[in-house]
Amino acid sequence: AKPRAVLLDAVRHRTPARNGQSRRGPLLLVAGGKDELISEASIALLHRDYRRHQPDAVTDYQVFPGMDHTLGLGTQGVVVLFYCLDWLTAQNM
Repeated sequence: AKPRAVLLDAVRHRTPARNGQSRRGPLLLVAGGKDELISEASIALLHRDYRRHQPDAVTDYQVFPGMDHTLGLGTQGVVVLFYCLDWLTAQNM
């Protein structure tokens, strides 16, 4: 429930951008280097598209080499979770 509340809060507090478009909140795209379901390359392309369409919005991309699709699970998942928490803190969220 808490992650959902954070995401909903970020969406609700979008600030208006120029040209009458709404500016989205910060976005972190995360990929596992060994993910067989969603490739690292497809996340990189998604990151590029977001950056191109809204260059002023915060859009970050992080790859965790050696990790698969279950990034936040298991012993190694703690690294991913702490990275995401640090990123959220840096975005004042």
